[in-house]
Amino acid sequence: MCIKDTESEVKDIMIEKNMTISKETEEKRLEDFKKLAENWDNIPEYVAGKLDGTISAIASIYLKS
Repeated sequence: MCIKDTESEVKDIMIEKNMTISKETEEKRLEDFKKLAENWDNIPEYVAGKLDGTISAIASIYLKS
C-alpha cells in the first residue's frame, strides 16, 4: 500500500465518522498553536523536533491536492 492510498483512507474514515469539532474546541486548538508559535524558541529541542515532524506529517496529508 502506498502513502497516497493511506492518506486517502484516513480522509475517508474521518469523513465517514463525521469527525468534526465544536467552535470552542477549534478556538482552543488555535490558541494552543498560537502559544506554541510564540514560545517556539523556549521549547526543548527534542520536543520541538517531535512537534515539527507531527505537524509536517499531518499538513502533508491535508495540503496535497
